[in-house]
Amino acid sequence: MNTLRLFAVVLACAAAASAQSRVTIGANVLHDEEYIDLDTGTVLSKARFETARAEWKLATTAEGQLQLAPCEGATIAAWDGRLGADGPEPDPATFKGEPVMVDRQISLAGRTSEGRPCKVLVTPVWPASAAQLAPLFSLGGPRELQVEFAVAPGAEWPAPAAKDVRAVFAKGRGLVTWSGQGKWRVDWFQAGAEKAEGSMVVEKGCGELKGLEEGKVYRVEIRPLGDSGVEGEPRAVPLFAGECSFLDFDFKMEASLTTGGLDLEHGCASATDANFHFDGRFLRTVSPGGAQWLGEEKSVFDDPGPLPEFGYRTLVLASEKGGVYAVRLHDGRYAKVWFDREPGSRDWTVKVRGRVLAGGGLRLNLPPEGLRGTFDAKGHVRLTWSPSKDAARYVVLRCDGDARVELGGIDGCEFVDTNPPKFSGPEYRVSWIDADGILSAPAFATVDTWPPGFAHGSGRIRCVASSFDFRTFTVRDGGGEADFSFASARDRKGIPLSCDGGIAKDVPGEFGRFDWKEAKSFKRSHPETEIHIPDHLKEPFVVRLLTRDGGYAHVRFEPGDRNDEYDLDVTWVLLAVTGPPDLETMEQELLPRVPADADEKTCAELVAKLGADSVEERDAAQKALEKAGLKAVRALILAARTTKDTELRARATRILEKIWDESERDALVPDVDKLAPDVDKIASELLSKAPKPTDAEAKDIDEMIANLGGFKERADAAEKNLQMVGLKAVRALVEAARKTREAEVRTRTTRILQKIWAETR
Repeated sequence: MNTLRLFAVVLACAAAASAQSRVTIGANVLHDEEYIDLDTGTVLSKARFETARAEWKLATTAEGQLQLAPCEGATIAAWDGRLGADGPEPDPATFKGEPVMVDRQISLAGRTSEGRPCKVLVTPVWPASAAQLAPLFSLGGPRELQVEFAVAPGAEWPAPAAKDVRAVFAKGRGLVTWSGQGKWRVDWFQAGAEKAEGSMVVEKGCGELKGLEEGKVYRVEIRPLGDSGVEGEPRAVPLFAGECSFLDFDFKMEASLTTGGLDLEHGCASATDANFHFDGRFLRTVSPGGAQWLGEEKSVFDDPGPLPEFGYRTLVLASEKGGVYAVRLHDGRYAKVWFDREPGSRDWTVKVRGRVLAGGGLRLNLPPEGLRGTFDAKGHVRLTWSPSKDAARYVVLRCDGDARVELGGIDGCEFVDTNPPKFSGPEYRVSWIDADGILSAPAFATVDTWPPGFAHGSGRIRCVASSFDFRTFTVRDGGGEADFSFASARDRKGIPLSCDGGIAKDVPGEFGRFDWKEAKSFKRSHPETEIHIPDHLKEPFVVRLLTRDGGYAHVRFEPGDRNDEYDLDVTWVLLAVTGPPDLETMEQELLPRVPADADEKTCAELVAKLGADSVEERDAAQKALEKAGLKAVRALILAARTTKDTELRARATRILEKIWDESERDALVPDVDKLAPDVDKIASELLSKAPKPTDAEAKDIDEMIANLGGFKERADAAEKNLQMVGLKAVRALVEAARKTREAEVRTRTTRILQKIWAETR
């Protein structure tokens, strides 16, 4: 027994001697009414404290708040820096013997009971504030703190720690770089190992790591060496020995507060291989990994700064609003994940966006600066940015919803996307690649690709006694001026929705994608002023309408709050001005329609007279050009583009607009003789030619006709399939067109019959 005790004493003395030659890094979990000895990293109960020394005690105040109180001989103070991060050093003049309240993750500094300076990061289990502590305590949750610390070996800190530490693997070798002066010790370990794989001492801020096994993750540690050989505060980063930089992911997932998680190594949702998953009110990681809450805003996720080295816990409270989390994987690499919770959802329907630093490190190379995007009159997106010092080339990525397209790599700082998605707001990401092939963090720019005159947005509206005003894009409760409104009570048909300008169900093409031609056609169709939307709306319901100012809009209603059937999510796209387009568009549309017999010389002479001194001569020339119509287009466009006479240019443009309007009206309202015949005439011509379908075919045809009165997507598919069936569907279509009381079904069946009739001719 005496021999074993002597051996333990020798080991303890050796460990203490080793600790005295370097800054000590440690961590422990401190519970309520416990003490911590930072010199040894030991947690003590009250009974043990009576026979040992300690620095701080964790206690709960009468108000239920946690506080750290210094013990005899120790001091403590809040600190603006952070353990393991670049920033200000602690000021010893602020160290006091007073307690510090802990209502969030907090950095502290002070001196131990032995007089050695220390830096500490205290991390509670909740993410942000004491306001979220109450529900945790009501569940009987732990009143505990994670305490991570660095303690100097003597009365003062040794040489300053390394700054901006980065480690990369490129061209088959590992390379670590940092900022700082003096001599440095570099050690590297395989993930989870205590024994170093390699070590070296250098006198510059870089070192090449040898003997790395490809496919393995390493922890690289850099310590400053003082003049007496004392090792200072370390900085550590992970390094993956392989050709990769980072992994981005962006998707939606359904996850209740008891299930679901993420497989961060592959950037996807997973119930079986999750290494960051929901566990009741908490988010749990796979040990020895951890997570910590960073904030709620998108700007926190987009921040290119380094992720924290310390402050991770395997179990953290899940914020009700979602938020941004830093995650340390079980192999030591880092990731950033943003949960953006869907409003109104009872479960955690979340949009998940994340970035895994797959190659290692705490940060990527900084993104390009000054990224800007503009949408020009040609329908192109032009991107520009400032050059990055170490960039060999740049990579441009476009994201539009779930679609991601790599647009290519370029050498310069300007890129033009000639085919961007229109009527959208795609996000562009630009990264740079250095000479070693390492990809930087991306810069982001969202570009609005809506043509001039369009407005779009979304909100929440109640489908009872409420209205919407397109002048201010606001929802109103009750009366007042508005463009569409819901009645105060439902009836047998559903929920009445009225619009004085005119309203109709569904849209001719894709929601939100239309031009002023569609608007004019809808105006001439004399739409109804009231329709009904389904009671207890379960699927999206789309309408088109005319505003009281002459605008044209697509509006989509969708189920909103699951707990309130009267709340609907509303999305709108408005074309505020439905007049003629700009000169360039008119030129593109009208020039191909100019008749071959146009008298260009006479038209040019008439255009010249638009600038005459005599008012009578100008008016006569204008009337003659308007009468000439399309034959005068070429001369008018030339004048509008080249003349310096502002009056002549204005007159030429007005005439072009009138010709445009007349030509479009002719295109939208064709000659009556050229129209397809009515249903009765089609029946008389086609019924004798229509082959009889089999029983199975007849059943399918009847089912497709029934679907014509359903939601738009289903009705469109049925209409397309019936056109493909052709003559076999004529008998059933004629019967439906004659007997149905639904205007939409009658319109669709008639349109199908007319197309079948046209094909037979």
